[in-house]
Amino acid sequence: MRTATVFGVTVAGLVLAAALVARPAPTQPQRPATNAGPTTARLGVPHRRARFAHGEGDERTTAAAWEYANRAYPAATIGSSSAALALRPAEATARAFAPSKTQPRWFALGPAGVSGALTGLDPNLGGAVSGRVTALAVVPGCSRRRCTVLLGSAGGGLWRTDDGLGSHPHWRPIASAIPSSAIGSIVVDPSDRTTIYVGTGEPNGSNDSEAGVGIWRSGDGGVTWHALTSWPFIDMAVASIAVDPVDSDILYAGTSLARHGASAIWGGRSYSPRSRGAGLYRSLDRGRTWQMILQRPHAAGTYGAVTRVLLNPADRHTVYAAVSGYGLQESTDGGRRWRQVLAVPDPHADDAERIDVDVSPARPSTMYAYVGHDGGDLWRSTNARSGRPRLVKVTSTNPVSGTSDAHGLCADQCSYDLVVRADPRRPNVVYVGGSASYDDITGTIGGTLPYESNGRILVRSTDGGRSWSDVTLDGSTRGLHPDMHALAFAADSRIWFAGSDGGIWRSDGRYVDHSGDCIDRALFGPGFARCERRLGAIPRRLVNLNAGLATLQFQGVALDRNHGLGLIVGGTQDNGTEVLRGGRWANVIFGDGGPAAIGTDGQTIWHTYTDASPEVSLSGGGSSSWVFTGDPLIRSGELASFYVPLQADRVSATTAYVGLEHVWRTADAGGMTGADAANVALHCNELQGTPDPSFTCGDWTPLGAPLTSGGGTKAGEFVTWITQSPDNPDIAWAGTRAGRVFETLNLRAPVASDVVWSRIDSDTMPNRFVSGIVPVTGPEGMSIVAFSGYGANTLDLPGHVYSVTPHRLGAADQSMTTRDISFNLPDVPVTALAIDHRNNDLYAATDIGVFRLPGHGTRWTLFTSGLPRVAVYSLEVHERTHTLVAGTHGRGVWAVRLA
Repeated sequence: MRTATVFGVTVAGLVLAAALVARPAPTQPQRPATNAGPTTARLGVPHRRARFAHGEGDERTTAAAWEYANRAYPAATIGSSSAALALRPAEATARAFAPSKTQPRWFALGPAGVSGALTGLDPNLGGAVSGRVTALAVVPGCSRRRCTVLLGSAGGGLWRTDDGLGSHPHWRPIASAIPSSAIGSIVVDPSDRTTIYVGTGEPNGSNDSEAGVGIWRSGDGGVTWHALTSWPFIDMAVASIAVDPVDSDILYAGTSLARHGASAIWGGRSYSPRSRGAGLYRSLDRGRTWQMILQRPHAAGTYGAVTRVLLNPADRHTVYAAVSGYGLQESTDGGRRWRQVLAVPDPHADDAERIDVDVSPARPSTMYAYVGHDGGDLWRSTNARSGRPRLVKVTSTNPVSGTSDAHGLCADQCSYDLVVRADPRRPNVVYVGGSASYDDITGTIGGTLPYESNGRILVRSTDGGRSWSDVTLDGSTRGLHPDMHALAFAADSRIWFAGSDGGIWRSDGRYVDHSGDCIDRALFGPGFARCERRLGAIPRRLVNLNAGLATLQFQGVALDRNHGLGLIVGGTQDNGTEVLRGGRWANVIFGDGGPAAIGTDGQTIWHTYTDASPEVSLSGGGSSSWVFTGDPLIRSGELASFYVPLQADRVSATTAYVGLEHVWRTADAGGMTGADAANVALHCNELQGTPDPSFTCGDWTPLGAPLTSGGGTKAGEFVTWITQSPDNPDIAWAGTRAGRVFETLNLRAPVASDVVWSRIDSDTMPNRFVSGIVPVTGPEGMSIVAFSGYGANTLDLPGHVYSVTPHRLGAADQSMTTRDISFNLPDVPVTALAIDHRNNDLYAATDIGVFRLPGHGTRWTLFTSGLPRVAVYSLEVHERTHTLVAGTHGRGVWAVRLA
């Protein structure tokens, strides 16, 4: 029997090469946009990283408005007093909450480099994938015998291998002393290769670009680390660091804003009140003190971010700074005075017109700058040493011209994925990487043949930008993952390392002519000529280096409640949905993976992409069994988070729930077990279906009234959380982005419109994003509600965790009690909540770890023994095994056996 002691109160991850297999493809895209599910037609978008989600009312009008609104939310503006009222930085908080030595230890469940190829596709495709790589550095002296490569990941921390040129490099995580796993930049001191600087915080402007804890230095090659004076960089992203090659005391650091508080359901992430304005800083004493030397006005987000700083190799006093939304700035006196040498064409563009820039060490007068306008164009200067460099655009939109092959590489998300690097030994050789040129590969003839390139994720020019080859795939059709962020060179600069949303790859330095492939593609005229140009010099071999990198970014993790831990399903950022079964992880579907769910039979499995896009498999998640069910949700036009909440029913294997403005339900697996199941399977199967624009895939229906409209406070936005009672399946709770909390006592009513929702939040609870709801065992009917965001932004209601004892419909006593039980919890966003029903212990996930509150206690403690310093996006207690399972955004899935 359970007791009731209560808290002191009585394609995507699919490698792009998959799109290039000469095999019959599903007959897409025939479904109209209003009826579009994430079928193979969505190979055009699964790797794109949206900067902002759907569903913010008037705040959706521009990216800048969205960024600002989420920084201030729910306030209208950002008050200067908020920073002073925020609690201590994350690293100090972690020290103050040091975990007890008697705690049980977390252990890793994996994966470490899971296969990214779908079952049944060509085995050459895909290979292992890992999480988003944001920074790379090759330590000088790289040779076949020893080549040290440092890798920074978006959420998985800093990794190192000393056999970077080997066939199977051995990766190991280093820098565990750094209390942030979000890495933005890595640089090795050019005059001392044992001195390494790491900038934390990811600068890429995505919703899950996590804030960091400043700049850290190692003086012994990465064995030990210590923080530099971090006051300008706390809760920011350090995008780029430069070290003076003559005087190592002189450092430069460019910063951008970044967020805390992202979770399995996006919408609650926000900027810390401690965040300072983005800009360029300089230190003259090796990082002990810093001075802002360049800053441009910025609304929020990536505007004004300095995403690249570098010194001219021939003149250390000439400094270049790429400022998003403004342009390329130059100083010839070490940063005292600045002038703009290249302006962005549209400073008010939604993507903030990011710039990346590089100068050839082999010829310091040669500069390359790629400007993210209209998808991106390359500019080149041949007089970069003159003090007044003249930059000329060398790319063209004319498809006949060879220069057009490098146009538009970062599409509409240049603030997210863009890198330009000059070959350090060959000044006319330059590389540009971006998202992927999906239009090149989605145009097909007869539904079987690819089009004019291999995707142009990374392109290479050997003549200073006049012509380009596509180096996305190698001679065996093995290829890079979309969304490039980093590129570094070995000592033999023909060998390069490329980092993307799918991990890291290495070229072998040799190139082969595959222009003959264009004949098989049945191309004619200009299209054939473009194909021949692009495939004229592709890598002989691209080596996948992801094995052993445990850096996958899980959005959410679903457990099989009725069985053991042998079945786990989780969606990952841009690397699809992964399934753990029988001790082995496998990728079961491509794209951006969101929340997942497992039915009571252990065979009915749900997954989501971005948006309201649930798919179901009745056979345990086999890649050919996925059926799209989202048409009614998409057609409803309701606001929804970028990732939507998804829950499987605790009684019926075929019943599931999704949150938009309503809570929606299907009782027959989206129609797969209903009267029209044969037609659903025929027309809606993800990989093998025959789409029919007139056929509706899915049969979701809204339950009762919408939860975001009507009178009262905290109106608007969308549903962010759904929880069903483990004791009574008719009882459920739901929360919204604006802070509303509801309870229903008839969730499973046969008629969907009969479901009644009652508000149980109060004016004493904050109007912030609801990031978790868990029921407490006992007669009181109590539930616990978690809120994301910062208390410093809701000064009158600063709490993060509340207990709610609601009225019961029809009861004589209609009173309701709410209580803030945040106690000593630091002012950091809570991203998930879990409860151990054996003793009602609470567990709260944050960006700095997991906290525990005993069921009878009033004091939170850090519960992280053995767990890496990583943001935790989902948290759940598996009751049968009495195990707490965490889905981390950068280090895979972890678990701990509870006492």
